[in-house]
Amino acid sequence: MPGLHGIRALALAAVLVFSQGFELGRGGFLGVSTAFTLTGFLLATLALAEWSQSSQLALGRFWERRARRLVPPQLLAVLGVIVLQITVRVGSVPSFRGDVVAALTFTTNWRLAYPAEGFARSFSELSALRHLWPVALTAQVFLIFPLLFTLMMWITGRQWRLAGMLWGIGALASFGGAWVLSEDPDARDLVYYGTHTRAGEVLVGVVLGYAVLSPSFRKVISRPRNLRLVRYGSLGALAGLALLWTFVSYDSSAVFHGVTLLNALLTGWVILAVTMPGPTAQLLGVWPLRTIGQISYGAYLFHWPIYLLLDEDRTGLEGVALFGTRVGATLAAAAVSYWLVEVPFRWRIRAPRFQLASGMAIASVVLIAVAFVLPVKPPANISLTVDDGSGPGDLDVVTSTGGPEAARVLLVGDQLAESLIGGFQAWNEDSDHADQQLHLDTHITEDCPLGGAGDVVTLGRPVSSSLDCEAWRLRLPRMLDAADYDAVVVLMGVADLGSRDIVGEQQHLGNASYDHWFAGQIDATADVLSEANVPVLWATLPHVRMDDDDPSTQWPDFDDNDPRRVDRFNELLTGTIGDRDGFTVVDLNAWLQDAPRGEFNPDLRTGTTFTESGAGSVVQWLAARVLDATGPAGTTNAGTTADETSTTSSTTTTITPDASDTTETTAPSG
Repeated sequence: MPGLHGIRALALAAVLVFSQGFELGRGGFLGVSTAFTLTGFLLATLALAEWSQSSQLALGRFWERRARRLVPPQLLAVLGVIVLQITVRVGSVPSFRGDVVAALTFTTNWRLAYPAEGFARSFSELSALRHLWPVALTAQVFLIFPLLFTLMMWITGRQWRLAGMLWGIGALASFGGAWVLSEDPDARDLVYYGTHTRAGEVLVGVVLGYAVLSPSFRKVISRPRNLRLVRYGSLGALAGLALLWTFVSYDSSAVFHGVTLLNALLTGWVILAVTMPGPTAQLLGVWPLRTIGQISYGAYLFHWPIYLLLDEDRTGLEGVALFGTRVGATLAAAAVSYWLVEVPFRWRIRAPRFQLASGMAIASVVLIAVAFVLPVKPPANISLTVDDGSGPGDLDVVTSTGGPEAARVLLVGDQLAESLIGGFQAWNEDSDHADQQLHLDTHITEDCPLGGAGDVVTLGRPVSSSLDCEAWRLRLPRMLDAADYDAVVVLMGVADLGSRDIVGEQQHLGNASYDHWFAGQIDATADVLSEANVPVLWATLPHVRMDDDDPSTQWPDFDDNDPRRVDRFNELLTGTIGDRDGFTVVDLNAWLQDAPRGEFNPDLRTGTTFTESGAGSVVQWLAARVLDATGPAGTTNAGTTADETSTTSSTTTTITPDASDTTETTAPSG
């Protein structure tokens, strides 16, 4: 049935357009859903055909055929990604090794099913392997389906209608579970990637397979009126799919509130139509579509690494020209893979089943070993060293003025954190702190978002990412390893108050999908910081009043200065790390709001940085918390907001923003 290849080609085209980021293809991720439904249909019809002949399903042969189909091209794709990472640094992300393991064990979907590894992050971090989650889910279906099929056929006997109904109930349960779980924003990624929540799209195809092979269903369909409805109505189903693939965005609340079900039903209608003569079968069976459909699996495997390789910088192209180049290269690679790998392994190479499985397993282990032995390189032109002056990270920024060091501190952040360096120097020079000297190193990059480099718009203008910003998170573990720190202080987020491209749309703090993505970025950074095994004091972001160099504009003209964005930033920060062991949120924002003359006291702040005297006041307030966290008592309650819950049996320091002295009070035992 060449029309089935045509369906594959359309689903692939939707994904290729979506990955390019075209606005008209923002719903192209649903092409994967269509592929799921087609997979279910083919599984059911093949299994039922074999069962009808022998009243059994040869599980070993079934799994062998599926392994021959899936594994060899997957091994080739992973090998290609490893080569690209080593040679031209494509897909060089901190999670590279884990991505390789997940790809080769067909567990990528579950690796992505948690907030820190979400769908948007898979594109914003430019991982070259995370697009393989549908392949992992399909492999899991291939493993489970024949077992359930055999069990169900034993139970129902030749009552195929009953078996089909049971599969239908399973589909409804899956769609219903996805609907309910999607109400929880924290479960968004679990819903999107979970085998149990996406199985419904596969099971719609399974039910259709039972129906097509059912004599009673064929009798109903063969009636002239119904035949016309299937044949010509399927053109409307194709139009419906095109509308979904054009207008439904990934972050839409409707995706699991009926869209995936509707996509599966429309796909089923088209599948049914291509099983019989008619305009849809003729349209989808044309040579170009069926040829592309034949190589669609390889094209899906290779398309994202090729997209990352053939970017604007390397090709000098953009828009449609870049898209055409990427698609051409993808189809060429898929054709080579099809004839040199897929065809031989599926139909020509004869090998005992055990030898075949052993060979595939050994190849996977070798690739994993190679990924772990070879270094994960940073993106091109980025240095990971901490002392060569080529990027963020400076050692011995502030040292003791002669007294004993009370703590070694790493200050992490942007220009707001950088403006505090003078305050730490003033702390050490104050005779009152002769026995409380702080050694300070910094990991600072100006104008770098906590969410990392990307398509960021600040003050209404696109901002190009610097190499320092590209390397910021990659270099952070090196900074943590560079010295034996007693505490880490984090203060950044000014550059996160603008908007950025998330899966093809400009979004900002306050948008549900952006907030969900950004919480994952906070969590990912916290994962890195937690490896130091020292207290982390993370300061909330103060309200800001930024402006540009245009004298005709003022700070209220820019949405970046909306205090609600800062408040949302701080809510996400507190909600994400508030329960982490070893982490304390220090509420700098609240402290500034209580300052004399208000939070924008010009003696404290200028623009997005602190004045010299302001830095001194902030560090007086902050240093007391650092010493409290690193002192012998170790009394700061991690996972809480320091200003709300930190009570100790030691002497604590209360600072007023405009005072140069301190007031000591004895707090009760906590």
